[in-house]
Amino acid sequence: MRRSLAAAALLGAPLSFPAQAGLSFNFSPDLANRVYSGLALVQCNRPGEPAIGCASFLFNQDPTPFLQERVRDPATGRIYYHVVVGRPEDGFAQEYYSWVGPSSAMQMGPGSSSFGNPNCFYSNCNGKNPLGPDNVVTGSGTGGSYRYASGQVLGHVSVRQLVGLHRYDPATGDWVCDDVYCESFLKPWFNKPRIVQSLNDSTGGDTVNLRFELDLSDQDMLTMPQTATAPDISFTLGGGGSGFRLARDAPEASYSAGRYCRGVPDAAGRCTPPDRPQVWSDVSLRQYTYFDGDLPLDQDWSIYRDPAQNP
Repeated sequence: MRRSLAAAALLGAPLSFPAQAGLSFNFSPDLANRVYSGLALVQCNRPGEPAIGCASFLFNQDPTPFLQERVRDPATGRIYYHVVVGRPEDGFAQEYYSWVGPSSAMQMGPGSSSFGNPNCFYSNCNGKNPLGPDNVVTGSGTGGSYRYASGQVLGHVSVRQLVGLHRYDPATGDWVCDDVYCESFLKPWFNKPRIVQSLNDSTGGDTVNLRFELDLSDQDMLTMPQTATAPDISFTLGGGGSGFRLARDAPEASYSAGRYCRGVPDAAGRCTPPDRPQVWSDVSLRQYTYFDGDLPLDQDWSIYRDPAQNP
C-alpha cells in the first residue's frame, strides 16, 4: 500500500519530531525504550536489522519493511505500540504510536496494534484484508479514544506518514521530498491531522505546481466543528501569473469531506468517546460521528490501490 494511501508527516518536518514526551518519530526501532513485547514483536525486511516473527511475511513473500514493538515512554511510564511500515527512501513510510492502555510492562496485550479483533495474535490480523470493508478484522475507522470502566480514556494515538521518495538531509535533520508527487500526514496526540499534498511536474515542458493543505491540527478529536474547515489549494502552470487560489478564486466552493468527532456529540458539539467493546462486531465499531460527508468507511478500499505500485 504505497502511493495509494493518504499521506503523512509534514513535509520538511524534523526527523526527531516529538510523538510524545520521551518518544520521537524517526522510522527506526526504539531499543532504548523497548519493553517485553511477546508475540507482538515483529521486525521484518529491514536492512541491517535481525528478522523477528517474520513467518507470515515469508509465507506471503511480502517484501514490505515492517516493525512492531512495545515501548515505554520514559517521561510518563506508559506503554505504547510503536509501528513502522516502509521506508521514506522507498516512496512510502508510516510510523505511529498507540497507547496499549492500563497495563504493566510484562503484559503482552493483543498481538495486533490496530486493536481490531482482541483474539488476534502475532502479525496475521494486521494483514488478513487491510483494504477490505470488514473493520472487525482490519480496525479501519476505529482508531482513537476508548473509555474504560475506570474512567481512563485510551486515546493516545499519533501518526506520521510520508508518501513519495524522500531523502534525509543531515544538515537540517529533515526529510525532504525528492519526487514529482509527495503527500504528508501528521496526526498529533488527541488532535486531528494536518494533510499536505504537492505536485511539481515538468514532463510536458511547462511546470505544473499544485499544492493542497488541510490543517485540522488545532481541533481535538472530541469536538465537532460548527462548519467544515476549508483546505488551502493553489495551482500554477508555467511559473507565470498568479495561478489559482481556492480562497481567492472560488470563495463559494462547498466541501464534501464532512465534519467528524470521536463518539456521539452533545448539544454543545462535545463528543464522548465510546466504551471499549467487549464484543467486536460491526455495530460496536461504528465509533465516529460524521456530518455532511460523502465517503463511507465501510467500503472496499482496494479500488484505490494501484497494482503496478503494489506488486
